[in-house]
Amino acid sequence: MWQALSTLERNKHMRYVTSVERIGYARGHQEGLAEGWRVEAVALVRKLLQRRVGMLPPVLDQRLEALSVDEFEALSEALLDFSALGDLEQWLAQP
Repeated sequence: MWQALSTLERNKHMRYVTSVERIGYARGHQEGLAEGWRVEAVALVRKLLQRRVGMLPPVLDQRLEALSVDEFEALSEALLDFSALGDLEQWLAQP
């Protein structure tokens, strides 16, 4: 389907952005925004946790990287009640 659309647009000598390019740009833009948000969320939660419970061991730091966006949102609220590293470990251990 994409090949046929691309061929049609090329055959008509269209000099503007093609539909395929426009769709690709929109998808790339959305994916870029989502990844940027995730990177910033990880950095912010990591800073807040370090301030709250101290430096994170590498194994816990790696666990943070594996969290979903929804889990990050839940952790960002839960960490307000943390007072020690064990609180984070307990939170990460829950199903």
